[in-house]
Amino acid sequence: MDPTITRGAVAANKSGYSSTVICGSSAAGEAVPPHFQLKTLAQSDATKKISVDWFVHAANVYGKFGFEEVRESPITYGMNERGGMNLVELDKYIKKGILPLYPDVADVPGKRALLKLDSGPGRMNLDMLADLRLQGLYVIPGVPNTTHVTQETDQSYGLYKSNYCVNLEKLSEARQRIRKRIMVIDLPLLVFGGYDYITKTVLKNAFEIAFSIDKTLGCWRKCGAVPLTRLPLQSKDVRHQISADGSP
Repeated sequence: MDPTITRGAVAANKSGYSSTVICGSSAAGEAVPPHFQLKTLAQSDATKKISVDWFVHAANVYGKFGFEEVRESPITYGMNERGGMNLVELDKYIKKGILPLYPDVADVPGKRALLKLDSGPGRMNLDMLADLRLQGLYVIPGVPNTTHVTQETDQSYGLYKSNYCVNLEKLSEARQRIRKRIMVIDLPLLVFGGYDYITKTVLKNAFEIAFSIDKTLGCWRKCGAVPLTRLPLQSKDVRHQISADGSP
């Protein structure tokens, strides 16, 4: 190739938007309904809005959790100026998204629930931790920087993100052909898949693929959580052999 020759134009989606999707799973392998943290410029709760079109491809999640039988549970969403989790939004999410999954949770033997979180803003909020403990929900912060060893949900994120990116590329190319943009209301379509009525494109369910019961239980097993084992200590990132003279 001749580096002095200008390259041809490459089509690109010029719109930009950042948001956060929070996923999780139970020790039984059930996927927690995902939580979408969206960005908004509204200064008060009264002025925050979301288009009804956003819910066209939003899906409920089946699981038993703390109920007597399997039932549908809706996804949850929140809004703030950065589209990310902070102290306030984390507290809201746990109380509106997690606690309702365990209606009989209480701070008595046999009724308590354990919630394991990764490291991040708000995880050490003492007021929130104390309030949740009084309700029977014990929050345990995960060990930072142990994604591939002790964090079950992060094991699933790799597969989820790869399928999500395939959906994003497929939808982006289809929209560009007809000069249409990907918008915020397309986020559930990229996550849960389905039929895009604008381009007549079918996307796969990235969430279902990554957070199926079999895949989730495999992640818990790999982290040595269910069943409870010392498997994480066998990881090459954790266990290192040292010779008698102290050299690695």
